[in-house]
Amino acid sequence: MNPIARLTLGLVVILVSLTMTSVGAQETSRVIPFNAVATTLPPNTLQDVTVQLWDAAGGGSPLFSEAQPGLAVDINGNINFVFGSLTPGPPGGLDPNNFPSGSSRFVDVVNGKGNSVLATGRLPLNATPFALSPGPAGPSLPFVTVSADGTGDFTDLQSAINSLGSNGGRIVVKAGTYNVGSAGIRFSSNNITVEGAGPATRFNFNASSLSTCFAMADTTQRSNIRLRNFRISQQGTPGTGVGVDFSYFAQSLFQEITVDGVNGGFLGNATGTLYNRFYNCTATVSGPDSYGFKVDNRANENSFYSCRTIRSPGSLPEMTGFVVNAHATKLFDADAENGQAVGIDIQSSGNDCLVAGPYLEGNAINIQFASGVQSPTIIGGVCIDATTSNINNLGASGLNIYNLRLQYQPFTHRESQSGMPSQRWIKPYFYTRNASNQPATAARVYLLESELTEDAIIDGVSYIIGSSIGGNVTVGLYGPISNEETCDGAPLVVQSDSTPQAGIVNQDQLVSLIARLVHAGRYYVAIEFDGIASTYNRNPNLVDVTGWSQYFDRSGGYGALPTRCPQVTNSGSAFPLVKTRLKTLTTL
Repeated sequence: MNPIARLTLGLVVILVSLTMTSVGAQETSRVIPFNAVATTLPPNTLQDVTVQLWDAAGGGSPLFSEAQPGLAVDINGNINFVFGSLTPGPPGGLDPNNFPSGSSRFVDVVNGKGNSVLATGRLPLNATPFALSPGPAGPSLPFVTVSADGTGDFTDLQSAINSLGSNGGRIVVKAGTYNVGSAGIRFSSNNITVEGAGPATRFNFNASSLSTCFAMADTTQRSNIRLRNFRISQQGTPGTGVGVDFSYFAQSLFQEITVDGVNGGFLGNATGTLYNRFYNCTATVSGPDSYGFKVDNRANENSFYSCRTIRSPGSLPEMTGFVVNAHATKLFDADAENGQAVGIDIQSSGNDCLVAGPYLEGNAINIQFASGVQSPTIIGGVCIDATTSNINNLGASGLNIYNLRLQYQPFTHRESQSGMPSQRWIKPYFYTRNASNQPATAARVYLLESELTEDAIIDGVSYIIGSSIGGNVTVGLYGPISNEETCDGAPLVVQSDSTPQAGIVNQDQLVSLIARLVHAGRYYVAIEFDGIASTYNRNPNLVDVTGWSQYFDRSGGYGALPTRCPQVTNSGSAFPLVKTRLKTLTTL
């Protein structure tokens, strides 16, 4: 067989009926495995794709499609998948009616935009005309059912899991309440699928006799375990026990699982817990140090999609929604709101994590970054109405935030690996070093236009002291300006206290401001001296662009800056050299 996946009769006949060896049910094997399929997808990534069945090598009509979320793309851009394995039943899988005798069929793989990602075009399923007829039996996986009322193959899930054998299989758990004993639900094989009927399939446990409901049987890493569509409820003391411990699971899928009554919802806490995907899972938790989702202890590269954390009604605000303490964790559309202690906590080992499109509202701290964590990134999302701080940065390195809706305003902020902002100092448009000494004009407020290309936290303005030192100085910021090249009418953003001129002649003096978040835009830096005892180094006397440098004389003499900029005069004469200092994001 062609290694790219030219499938012949021997493979296609997997679609025929095969006798099952499991207790009770018989099932038709309706899947086609594909290995090392060459694609144009980025290597070493996880990708959501759709596999399609067509009646022609090009054009033609689509006959069937199946979503394959979170496929691992290897270093060469190749993927593996089992076509038909994610189509529920019974009987599920591919429909043999789509493969009439003598027909030609082709497989395509497309991305979210519907574009093919196959490197060599659609994959033919036959080399010569074929007929679907019994042939050599391919590997078949058991299929069993679990029903609380006794109408299935088993009445409890663990017995069903134990019946599958070392190659795994598929279990459908019908609606009903299943009481889990002190042994819990444990997995000891690869390739196991457990599918419930939504919240109507409910597993109850009591943390007084069982600390964790679902978990691996031992510390052996196992893969391709798929758990879908059921509820786990802890029935003992509220806020105790763990719903799902996915330590030692790898390349596994957790979908539409609801956990409540616990202290911990979903926990990954071991090396080798890799490449798992969680879709639309919800955890309602309470108690000291409680959490909805937690990855720790090198449980790296796990991804969470549209997952939600909820504080149990009436409980204290002690929980953390998402605890990220493992490398390259990805949170997409994470939801944490309504009184949690911390919505998302990126801890010191959560390096290179990605948070995309979160909804964080009304928590004590909406998102927190630990000291030393490297290169965490937030893209988009909402972060509003925290009772203590929307963002609490304890010392991250290389923090990147892009277009986060922070307190109803767009917010973008980048910092270097040293922890400093990507821009430390902002110079006005009009800034040309000149050694000339200039005595200040008392109560004249000098205005120099500058631009912030992204949101920043401003904590000071510097100027260069002239040949003598004396008097006082006040600095501030007006803007953002609504009219090009004029400060007229612009609001005052922040101003300093009146500060004594002090320092060394011909060197910078920094005048401190109360740190203030300032959004991207154009602003005028304001500086005012109390008299001619104050001196400064100035720009040369010229006008590059009218409006870049302006001034007004404060009515009543030297004092606090007016809350709105009055009418200004354009000038290029005797303007001080000023710069605005930006600081590391700490608390917003």
